[in-house]
Amino acid sequence: MLLIATPAAGEVRIGLYLPMTGPAAAMGQMVWEGVQVAHRLQPQILGQPVKLIKVEQGQFVYQTTINP
Repeated sequence: MLLIATPAAGEVRIGLYLPMTGPAAAMGQMVWEGVQVAHRLQPQILGQPVKLIKVEQGQFVYQTTINP
């Protein structure tokens, strides 16, 4: 009996949590551009298309409380 594994249909999602505003924005932009270049060179992983998802670090606000 011969078993052949086939990848599941769909896309591979890769998320990047980067600073795109503020003092570290230049670094975040350079990283994002580098990842996009790599994605253009290798747009698939194991035959699956790759989708890049960029999330701005300042998009989420975390609230903490200090107990006196």
